[in-house]
This record gives sequence, C-alpha cells and structure tokens, in this order.
Amino acid sequence: MPIPPCRAIPILAPALARSFVLNYLHRGFQVLSLSYLLETDVVNNVASQNDQTKVTTIRPLNLDRALTLILSSGGHTDLAKWWGMDNQVGATYGEVQTLVAGQAVHLRQVGALATSNYTFTLPRHYQLLVGGEYNGPSVNGLFTLRASGAFSLGLRQQLWQNKATLRLKGRDLFYTDGWFSSLHYQNLHTDWVNRYGSRRLALSFTYKLAGGKTHNAHSTSSADEEGRAGQ
Repeated sequence: MPIPPCRAIPILAPALARSFVLNYLHRGFQVLSLSYLLETDVVNNVASQNDQTKVTTIRPLNLDRALTLILSSGGHTDLAKWWGMDNQVGATYGEVQTLVAGQAVHLRQVGALATSNYTFTLPRHYQLLVGGEYNGPSVNGLFTLRASGAFSLGLRQQLWQNKATLRLKGRDLFYTDGWFSSLHYQNLHTDWVNRYGSRRLALSFTYKLAGGKTHNAHSTSSADEEGRAGQ
C-alpha cells in the first residue's frame, strides 16, 4: 500500500484529560491497581479515502471522546533462593466516540496485558534473565490494534564485590513485536503492519563510584542493522 499523503494541519481545539490511579499494596506486592483516563478533543490521526481517486489521506483531528480503563495486579515473588519472579497481568478496556465527516464512529475493545520476568542465580556471580511481554487487542484513536508481544533473554554478572555489573540482553528475539492495526469505518477497510527495530541486542556496564554514584556505559545494535551491514 502506498504511503498516504498528509494535508495541511487544521486548526485544532485544546485537548482535556481527566485521570486517576488507585493502588492497593500489601508487603510490596501490588494486589490491585485501577487506572482511569478520559480524554475529550484528543488529537489523533484520522484517515479518509476518496473513492474516485482511490487516495487515502491522513491528517490530525480532534476526537470527541476516548476512554481507557486498566485493571492490573503484579509484584515480585521468590520461588527459591536462586529463582526470582516478577509478574504483572491486567485487563484493559478502550472506547472511542467521534464524528468523522459528519458520520458517527464508535469503537470498543476489551483486551489483556501481561509481563513476566525471571531471574536465575548461577555460579560465579552470574544471573540468567528470561522475560516476555504480551499486549492484547486495543484501540488507539481510530486504529484497532491487534495483539503483539516480545521475548527477551539476558545474562548479568556482578564484578568486583558487586561494585560493577556487566549485562548482555537481547529483546524481541522472535521478532513478534510491532504495530499491527486495522481501520474499519465508513468506506475504509485497511490493515497495517508496521515494523521497527524491536529486535535489539544491548551491552551495558555499570560501576558504582565513590559516594554511591553510578557510571553507565551502553552499546546497542539491532538485527536489521547488522543484516544491512553484512549485505
């Protein structure tokens, strides 16, 4: 699909957001968290299609109303002296109501989210890091997002009596993360697949200086960049 053109930005109204977050904690564990966000006149990209020219145009417009609710729970658990776990799970609800070219558009989506990270303590001050994340279906403006996720794997070592940390971590090893969306309203029926550099390899070194300060050094690369360099 060709990249759609953008028209001149129209005069937009100021957006207003009302939100609150309620948390219930017990011994460091987030038993329950409720997040509420209601936005009016929120600015978002809106696509329109000319059936005669078959040209799709995107421009920013004010959406009448956007509601986001997130209910989640999570925390840290030590399964053994050498095995730690950090989990978070949640349920989401998104709703958008607005007028596009005088016609009502109403989107609703119930979804889920989850993150899970495990730390395994190994001999010689090594730690194996295994993690994953999942983002279920949701709405973003007038886009309906499909599920995506990522798997991460890393190795960490404590050096010099825990004064320094060397970490090597790879993210999205199976290349499952991205922007997978759909536009289905009025005369638009379009699916989008946008990829970015989500598959990354990062090397970092942290050293604690005198007085408790830390110094960080990072080096990152993506598999796509490495592939282009090898061509």
